[in-house]
Order: sequence, then C-alpha cells, then structure tokens
Amino acid sequence: MKNLRYTIVLLLASLISCNLNAQDLKYTQSFYSNPLKTNPAFLGMNSDFKAILNYRQQWGVVQNGFNTATMTLAYPIYFGGDGQKIDIGFSAINDKYGAFNQMNFDLSVGYNLKISESDHISLALIGGYGQLSLDQASLTFDDQYVLGTYNASNATSANITRNKSGYADVGCGIMWYMNESNAKLNAYAGVSVYHMNRPNQTFTDGQGNLPMTFGFQSGVKIKGGDSKLDFIPNVRYVNQANNQNLALGSYFDYHFGESSKLRLGVWYRTSDAIALMLGFDHKSFVLAYSYDVMNATMSNYVMGVNSHEITLTYKLNMAARKNLNISPSIL
Repeated sequence: MKNLRYTIVLLLASLISCNLNAQDLKYTQSFYSNPLKTNPAFLGMNSDFKAILNYRQQWGVVQNGFNTATMTLAYPIYFGGDGQKIDIGFSAINDKYGAFNQMNFDLSVGYNLKISESDHISLALIGGYGQLSLDQASLTFDDQYVLGTYNASNATSANITRNKSGYADVGCGIMWYMNESNAKLNAYAGVSVYHMNRPNQTFTDGQGNLPMTFGFQSGVKIKGGDSKLDFIPNVRYVNQANNQNLALGSYFDYHFGESSKLRLGVWYRTSDAIALMLGFDHKSFVLAYSYDVMNATMSNYVMGVNSHEITLTYKLNMAARKNLNISPSIL
C-alpha cells in the first residue's frame, strides 16, 4: 500500500505540472539560494562578493525523492566612476531525483549601467555545461512483467542507447532597478530567458530538447524608517513549455541594528504550495530556512511530501572596501 501511494504521488506531480517534458529546478529562496538561475542580471543589483551554499530536499518521504545541492559565487570585478559595473558569477548544481542525476556548471557575466541618479539597467549572459545521467539498473519496464510478476532478466524493448547526456546551455537576463539609500521606496523588475539553444537531453538517438524558460521578477522595498521594519512584496513568474508557475509573497525585515536583521518570508505558489521562510542576517553571514506546505491534492495521498530548503551565504561589500558610495542591494 505504501509503494502504491508513492506511485500515486509521482503520477500526480506529473499531472499537476501539465507537461511531461524536462523542467527546470524551482527554489523557494530563489533570490537567496541561486540568483543566477533566477535571473543572471541580479548580479548588477549589489556590490557584494557572495559565496552561497544551498540544499533543498523535496518530497523526502518518497523513495528517491528530489535532493539538490547548489554553490553560487558572485564577484564585482570592475567599478566605473560613472556608475558602471562589471560582475562575474559561477554556479554549480547537483540534482538527484529517482534514477536521474544532473550536474550543471555555469558562468555568468553582467554589466550594470547607471541611467539616472537612482535608475540602473543590468544586463547579463549565462552559459555552461550540463550532464544528465541515468541509472538504468534501477529502472523497470512493462515488458519485464510476465503474468504480473517482474523479472529483471526479462528482455526489454526500451531503446536506451546511453546512460549519460552532455549538453551546452545558454541564457540571458535584463533588470531595471531603482535604488537610493535615503529613499523610502525602491523597486526592481526584470526578465530572463534560459535554454536559448534548446539543449538535447535524450538518452536515445532521437531528440529530447529542453524547452526554453521565460521568467519575470519584480518587487518593491518599502523602508519602515524609525519602525525598523521593511516590507518587500515581490512576484516571480516562470513559463516553460506552457507549464506556468506564479509566486506571490513578501519579505519582512526587522533590523536589530546597522548590521543585523531578522527576515521572514511567505509566498503562495499557484497549483503548488505555500512557502514560509525564516532568515537571519548578521554582518557578513546570512542563514535562511524555508518550508513548503504542498497543496491539498498532493497531501491527501501521502503525508510528508513537503519540502525543506536551507541557505548559507557569506558576503563582503566590495564597494565599501574601495570607499565607493553605492547603495546596498534592494534584496
């Protein structure tokens, strides 16, 4: 009965997504955990060197559920006197799910241009290499069942010609943001495109192209002034092969002083989950934990299919080290 319920959960996940094509990873803490995979143009929005480690476990109660580890580096390599800035970034991802294991390595380059006293445009390219691996020994096929009994030695007609698929991957992003240190309200809005070359991920001699992913990100930071409380409503939208995901929510920052703050976050993701986040930011370190409560359709079949995500970030303000007067990041 337990195995049957696990099977139902996986089938429901496919039906809810409305598409059986390969799809991108989804992070609850996307701005925290892997900004380069949310929009590479996020590079331009802050002047920090950042080293980010993230781990996400999704549907851990299901055998061979989703386990994702990510490392991200971001570094501003050039500051111009007229507000120009050049950044580089690196992202490495190891994603395990069922019989699959996926590795991705990406480099990103971003250019930031100041177009007015408070307005900026950030442009970025991202590209890299991915490898998708398949453990064929853990797979079973219909024609290996005879009279209802499975036998691994039975021949199968499945046409799997290799167990690894390597591919190049290319994307880009653009971001407008308004950022002033003394302003009560700052804002940002951007769009991103991934898999522009539609890489082939098939394990056969045919075509299994990864669909392009289109994203939109926007938010507003409302500073609380003497109340020490900032309000940061935001929205994230992703469309991949007509599989749409919309996340609406907000951060709430409570400042203990100039270098410490407590961050709470809550989002509603359509057809997916309600996500909650708790984070603490102290000087050069940020620690954040989030918990996703899956929708009722999924939870009705198997308890414990919720997701956990934890992020640890080390940051160093490079503009301050160069005695440059640059406003801190909106996020």
